[in-house]
Amino acid sequence: MSEGTVTVGPRVEFALGGYVRIRAYSPELGRDCYVYVQRLAGFASGELDSPWVTDDPRHADHRNGDKWDNRPENIRGEWPDDHGRRHRRQQLDA
Repeated sequence: MSEGTVTVGPRVEFALGGYVRIRAYSPELGRDCYVYVQRLAGFASGELDSPWVTDDPRHADHRNGDKWDNRPENIRGEWPDDHGRRHRRQQLDA
């Protein structure tokens, strides 16, 4: 570590909408990066190819609709258009 540099470990945050994310500094990018817990769970279960949106643009959707339920079996990977359509349909049915 160079003089005058402070390294802070990862932090858990709550993003707008209440989703849990982890914030950590990336030395390669020179800035903080975020990964959402539901994406990590989707990656762990094989539903997503990567926890990073840049590498897998599918959304990590909560099967039961509970955004706090991040068990891997509750996460499915959905393409953005399909995900949006399904949520709009659910709102109309409510």
